[in-house]
Amino acid sequence: MRRIVSVWLPDWPVTVWSRTPGRPPPPEDVPFALTERTVRGLVLTAVSPAARRAGLSPGQAHADARAMIPDLVSAPAEPDQDRAALKRLALWAERYSPTVALAEGPGQEGLVLDMTGGAHLFGGEGALIQDIERRLKAAGVPASAALADTPGAAWALARFGEE
Repeated sequence: MRRIVSVWLPDWPVTVWSRTPGRPPPPEDVPFALTERTVRGLVLTAVSPAARRAGLSPGQAHADARAMIPDLVSAPAEPDQDRAALKRLALWAERYSPTVALAEGPGQEGLVLDMTGGAHLFGGEGALIQDIERRLKAAGVPASAALADTPGAAWALARFGEE
């Protein structure tokens, strides 16, 4: 039976931006967003937890977001840096499995690991998930991980399952 781990990185672009050397991370209680110029004008591509709590969401027009939160702090999105950082994280995840794939897409960034027959090397499935989440949290990377028989089930559990 296959066993697949999905690791969801809900705030990946904001995390990468905040962890880039030379940039002070935005305070946790200050709404922060990354933006990109599109045919619709400047739009939010990623938001911090504080911005999300204030009612902002990716895809929203920057002008609308500023009308809601005049003190919104924003910066240009850097999708190439986000992808490069995700690739580096995938290399790190090879400590768990030699088969690691990237999950990409706005708000869907994460990793998929094939753990078939390997979870016992980390103390079992529960211990494996705890270790992944603990290590990422210690590194300042918000993450949610889940394990299931199929990639789709693991993906859903990582994003919508109960803790």
